[in-house]
Amino acid sequence: FYCTDEIVPHSGKQSMLVTGRGYYDSTITIMLPGVNPKSKIEVSCWVHNAPGVLEETYYIRDFFKVNGKLRCHRIGDFVTVKGDEWVKVTASVDLSQLELTDTPAIQIMTYDNGEIGPFYVDDIVVTSDMPGESYDDMNYVEPERGEGLSDTAYRYVPKYTPVQQDIPS
Repeated sequence: FYCTDEIVPHSGKQSMLVTGRGYYDSTITIMLPGVNPKSKIEVSCWVHNAPGVLEETYYIRDFFKVNGKLRCHRIGDFVTVKGDEWVKVTASVDLSQLELTDTPAIQIMTYDNGEIGPFYVDDIVVTSDMPGESYDDMNYVEPERGEGLSDTAYRYVPKYTPVQQDIPS
């Protein structure tokens, strides 16, 4: 996965280039650890073919264990993108109808007989009809960062690492 401005994104300044993925490692997996297991979730994203790809079909599936067995079902329609355009892919799943035994997840997939070529995705949105740890952002409070930590969005890493000065000879 790479954030890039190689093509005009659906919105914002960049989109995500998905490349080097195989069918069995999925295309994109989005874990939903804070979702209420009795909620209905809706997922949408915008997809765009890579340059030179004339036609590709995309879909969203769920990916989690129900009663201890892995479930991977398509939860939305197949959407075919022809040429150079952004197309919206949507899906929904009612978790209250399932006996989850694992953290729910969704996957954005291509349907191409196992061959997953590069493509772009933008504006991934996951919503729930019930508040949950990951979705109730009305109460979100930015965590405090200790002095010397970077503002990196996905994790906090030291801005620098002190070098040991008193190395024994």
